[in-house]
Amino acid sequence: MIKGIIFDMDNTLLQSRIDFAAMKNDLQRLLAEHDLIEEGLQVDEYTPSMLLQHAREQEGGRRIEPLLLETITRYEYAGMKDVGLEPGASELLHKLSGYYTLVLLTNNAQAATERALRATALYPLFELIICRDQVKALKPAPDGYELAKSHFPEIAPEQWVSVGDAWIDGRASIDASIPFIAYKTSVEHMRSKGVEPVASIQALSELIAWLRDRRTDVSDALGGHAGAPAYNAELQDS
Repeated sequence: MIKGIIFDMDNTLLQSRIDFAAMKNDLQRLLAEHDLIEEGLQVDEYTPSMLLQHAREQEGGRRIEPLLLETITRYEYAGMKDVGLEPGASELLHKLSGYYTLVLLTNNAQAATERALRATALYPLFELIICRDQVKALKPAPDGYELAKSHFPEIAPEQWVSVGDAWIDGRASIDASIPFIAYKTSVEHMRSKGVEPVASIQALSELIAWLRDRRTDVSDALGGHAGAPAYNAELQDS
């Protein structure tokens, strides 16, 4: 019985223009300048969030954390300027809102996130928005997903599902015991990163079909809403 859905933001709901490659290069340069990249560290496999977390865990890393965050925030604001929606994002969330607990979880800063969500009119559709400001460790750590679960204790772990485009979304979700659906990324690619999704979708509208396959459980959930219309009347692909 699915009752809660946790969405990633960049390139899952919003068409992000954040230059993550350039951001990573700048972060890597800063870490190297402060002798925070030890010999043998496989930085090619690291995402920007992983580099930030690496710095936080090093002796002396906290000293340059403000500089690292300033660099990340600069790229986030530039990439979120005139941000657009992934196809079908607004339609999907409007269909799900009121029937599922919707959570957004992103490694981005709260200010940049809220600005982008308000600009795209998605902000009021979420019951909870978790940004890097609210967690100790960023994805691929499971902290954000665990925080979502703790915020809604009435929803059992097996009643959650998450959706994201990156392996770090999947790793974090699975480590929090939440099934993961890959968006615009093949199951094979996710498996190559050690992530086993329960499904892979190429369009957000396909999530409706995935939920419809569990229509008995969903119908039970909707029955808890006074006056809720029949499931098939509300959750349609078109």
